[in-house]
Amino acid sequence: MLEGGILKCLYLCLPHVNRGDIGLPSGSIWQALVFLQPFMYLSQAYAAAALRGDLVMWAGRAKRTDGDAEGICSTIDAALNRDYFAYVTRQKVKVSMCSNLKHPVERGGHELDEYYHSLKTCTGCHAVTYCSHECQKEDWDSLHSKECSVLGMEYRVQKYDKSWSSVRTRRDQVRWLEANLNLSVGPLPELRREIWEKFLQWKTRCKASTPSTPGPSTATTRRQPPKFRPGSFLTVFDYVTNGYLSIERTYSLDRYCAEASSLFEGGSPWMPRIRECISLMEDNRDEILLVEGRFRFDAERTMFTTLVMRYNPDGQEQYKYSVVSSFTRTSPVKAEARVCLP
Repeated sequence: MLEGGILKCLYLCLPHVNRGDIGLPSGSIWQALVFLQPFMYLSQAYAAAALRGDLVMWAGRAKRTDGDAEGICSTIDAALNRDYFAYVTRQKVKVSMCSNLKHPVERGGHELDEYYHSLKTCTGCHAVTYCSHECQKEDWDSLHSKECSVLGMEYRVQKYDKSWSSVRTRRDQVRWLEANLNLSVGPLPELRREIWEKFLQWKTRCKASTPSTPGPSTATTRRQPPKFRPGSFLTVFDYVTNGYLSIERTYSLDRYCAEASSLFEGGSPWMPRIRECISLMEDNRDEILLVEGRFRFDAERTMFTTLVMRYNPDGQEQYKYSVVSSFTRTSPVKAEARVCLP
């Protein structure tokens, strides 16, 4: 659709439509924009928009008299600017696509178009990728041998119903997350202090709203969520829950776990790997940050991309965070994507 010029068509139609007059009917330009936005992080979508000159058109838009139109124009413009930073400004930045949690920093990653032939994908499950045979063997011995068979069954099911995400899509998610994390997140020590203060406020609210004597069903049947070390947290980029808006928020892991109990209690084959990521972060709090990106696959499924990021306080501005390891899982929308942390 982007190659066919839909952004230009929508742009030209906006001055003639007021959402307050027409609502959001099926087939409206508003619905088209809301539908397009969650997929505009993809490098192919950005390339199509750039080729047609849509970047210049949206950046140089005239002031709209309608507030809704102005808001959507600003959102599309912001999305294209973020894509430019991820795919043009940082085109030569090497980003790791390795799933090994012990991936050596000195091995770096891959430039934008140098990943396909050098990445090694597990042929059993197609769910994890590695930069080398050494990383593949190391991850097999520590984690992947325990999860590969189950992930392989998931791969065959998702391949059959066409819900399997390509390596290229996962590459775009990793690159986009690393770029936008560097754009929007400040120094790690400051972030940790901020989250700790918010966590204490959240705990206070929880205590105030919890009955002093829980009923029998709560005490006997409800499973207690796992507890994490104080100061452990997760940064979430949500490209799903909030429609056409990209939201970045950071939560303590205790709070996140309380809201996303289906993941921690549902027996996901990814749980051992997720717990290892958490342990790595808790043991290296001054240099490791956990990031989760939520991306729409289709109306029924959401992709969750988890990154282990390393913070370098001596790095250049907007280049202080880099990916160490990553993996992507797909879940039904109702299972996790509607977890909304206020």
